[in-house]
Amino acid sequence: MYFFFLQIFISYIDLLNFPQDRQAELQAMYYFLCDCNLCTSIQSPNMILCPNQDCGQGISVKQQDHEQLPQPCPSCGVYIKADTYKKYLEVEEFTRHHLQVMKDIAYLDVCKVCLKKQQGLFHNLDLLHVKVLDLAFESSIEMGQWEKAAEFGQELVPGYQKYYKECHPLLGIHYLKLGKINLYLKKFGEALDMLKSAEQVIRVTHGDRHTLYRDQLMPLLNEAQGELGKT
Repeated sequence: MYFFFLQIFISYIDLLNFPQDRQAELQAMYYFLCDCNLCTSIQSPNMILCPNQDCGQGISVKQQDHEQLPQPCPSCGVYIKADTYKKYLEVEEFTRHHLQVMKDIAYLDVCKVCLKKQQGLFHNLDLLHVKVLDLAFESSIEMGQWEKAAEFGQELVPGYQKYYKECHPLLGIHYLKLGKINLYLKKFGEALDMLKSAEQVIRVTHGDRHTLYRDQLMPLLNEAQGELGKT
């Protein structure tokens, strides 16, 4: 077996950000640029939802081409109307502004306003949508709104899987948080699914001797299995 160590990339910064922003942060803090696929991909993380209700595909929106309409949907071929695109750009600007305002502290009511404006316009994997969901999830936890936290956390899973990939510590911790919340809400099936996913990731990212795995995850996993066995 051969290992090509020159192809291994280590994340120095948060991946839940736009490529140009990550590169600027890398250059400013670590004095180098990254050439991994995530940083060099030409596919934009801005995605407008296909207007065809039977499709649901995301249509890539290039930031430098805001004067031009996006290409037709790659799945069904439907075009975005000019007024729909204009509304998307307005909500995008609104979202960016409020994300900047919430850079240090998140406000759940502001997150809800952003998410409501994005509904029907933003694909669920649009990076700005994912970032707002992330803040809404954490803010719900801070406020003890566990039902909303479970809802936001579940919606956030596909975005985390896309931007952090399948074996990132933050994805594992997200599974753990969501599993713990569902366990508290007595949603034992959902809790067990999330905690099993957390175990698969954290066992790789942290190791089975780490306190996060041994003292936090495994007791919750055993509890969920026990509670589910009673039903």
